[in-house]
Amino acid sequence: MSRVPQWIGFLWALAVAALVIGCGDSAPADGPGGDDEPPGTTDTGAPTPPTPDDDPDNDAPPDDDPPDNDPPDGEPPPDDEPPEPLDWRAAPIYLVMPDRFDNGNPANDQLGRTGCLDSENPRAYHGGDLAGLARRADYLAELGVGAVWSTPLYEQTRCGYHGYWADFRLEDEGPLEPRFGTADELTAAIDELHARGIRFVLDLVVNHAGYEATITRQRPGWFHAPSGCENPGPPVETCPLSRLPDFAQEIPEVAEYVTDLSTMWPQRFAIDGVRMDTAKHVPLNYFRDYWFDAMRAEIPDLFVVGEVWLEGSYNVFEPYYDAGFDGVFNFSLRRALVDVFARGQSTDGIANRVRDGISALGLERASYLVNFIDNHDMDRWGSELDGRSFDDAELQRRYWLALTALFTLPGVPQLYYGDELGLFGDGRANRNDMPAWAWSSQTRRGPQPEAFGDPGETFDVTRRLIEMRRRHPALYLGSFAELWRQNGNNAPLYAYFRSAGDDRIVVVINNGDGPVTQALNLAAHPGIADSDKAALPDGAVFEDALGRGAPARLAVRNGSLAIELPRKTAAVYVATPGTNAAAR
Repeated sequence: MSRVPQWIGFLWALAVAALVIGCGDSAPADGPGGDDEPPGTTDTGAPTPPTPDDDPDNDAPPDDDPPDNDPPDGEPPPDDEPPEPLDWRAAPIYLVMPDRFDNGNPANDQLGRTGCLDSENPRAYHGGDLAGLARRADYLAELGVGAVWSTPLYEQTRCGYHGYWADFRLEDEGPLEPRFGTADELTAAIDELHARGIRFVLDLVVNHAGYEATITRQRPGWFHAPSGCENPGPPVETCPLSRLPDFAQEIPEVAEYVTDLSTMWPQRFAIDGVRMDTAKHVPLNYFRDYWFDAMRAEIPDLFVVGEVWLEGSYNVFEPYYDAGFDGVFNFSLRRALVDVFARGQSTDGIANRVRDGISALGLERASYLVNFIDNHDMDRWGSELDGRSFDDAELQRRYWLALTALFTLPGVPQLYYGDELGLFGDGRANRNDMPAWAWSSQTRRGPQPEAFGDPGETFDVTRRLIEMRRRHPALYLGSFAELWRQNGNNAPLYAYFRSAGDDRIVVVINNGDGPVTQALNLAAHPGIADSDKAALPDGAVFEDALGRGAPARLAVRNGSLAIELPRKTAAVYVATPGTNAAAR
């Protein structure tokens, strides 16, 4: 079946102009009346740290009132043909749960299973849908995202608002959950995104079916029995996760069936990428021998990222790359971004994760690790304070440091809807509806109960960082050299050099409670290429592209940059080609 052309890339003229002028796994979420508790949560719904015996790889439930139906802000997309595709690493992937993002078609709210719509119940549907995603395409383009990742769209069992309880069946033609919308509405949403240069990434599941799914009655022998499930293979692959029916991919008919469930999506819709749910619970040989061959026969350049919820050695990810995955989610770095910036721990925590990832995978593969600060399976960053208390201004400053690291370190940055606003959310509140005030630059200014600090300011900082990353190849495909880490009781800085061609950048983050002055040696650094050193003689000028309180300009003196940063401040210093302070 022919596919719709995938227009990918960014039409940035309006967004860049605005910046220049303004600078500014699937853990079940039970339906009403359900009594199953998702993995990785306490009995109150608050996420708990993952352990080898309590695997959080599945989506946990949570949420609140549906967003209103205000018309979208911004101008209609231009009629011009979009430019060439962006590198996947150049702009963030933006995660949405359609049910919690925007309700664009209230007529579908009561479709599907009865008793499942209740905007006050975090385990029920709230009304968001694909029509809502389509009409917020301007908002996403204004922010500058490179791709939208949607949670699964399968028809659901129970009240699976999150999409991970698919009601699979024989001769499945891929019905969408009616509350999310129709096939035409999905096509329209993808078209709206593509018209703005935004890719579409779909969440797929091959590990399990939903509770009481039709296929479990049609083919009961296709699933691992809970009793003795550790005998066929590693329990992490063969034992049911949260009692969800676990497909036995070692049976050829099952492998072919679940593969067909995936290939029907690119056959019908112009998807650009896949987020593979619960990837570590599926045998790697299934992906290698079945899934990737079939999917890339449909889309040769399909981008695939796997959910492999592990926080130990990065060496464990090598087999996933070898099997065909482009990248995996970087849960280890996410924990460090919380520990260092929200909880005030040493910047060594981040430096160690970055070093270990590059050492284990090499810079190229490490640059496809998907970095994030939170997602739908964990507390939002601003609710991860571990008992600490900060005023809004302090929490916002710390958050901006985390965002700066997210958008300047090697990897593919990923945002969860509302991250650009600084939303709170712990336990089930981590899936609260996108606030109605989010959509307009006027209404998101000033304090809001759902967010810390000024959400309008945080939106501007996020957009600025996204634009900066897009503009500078050094930040998404460049070399990496660590310039400074805290290393015990030294200056609480994390600083690094990134370079691609003539694009050279020094990122400095002061995580301390006071100002810091520190010289960063460039000329003698063994990790900086000779060509970069030659391009940065004494007098070479760096200018801060972030503009959040750091000195605007620095010059190389005696082979070093003398950094002076206020407390809790970051700077992104870009070398200015052909400038020399001594000549001015």
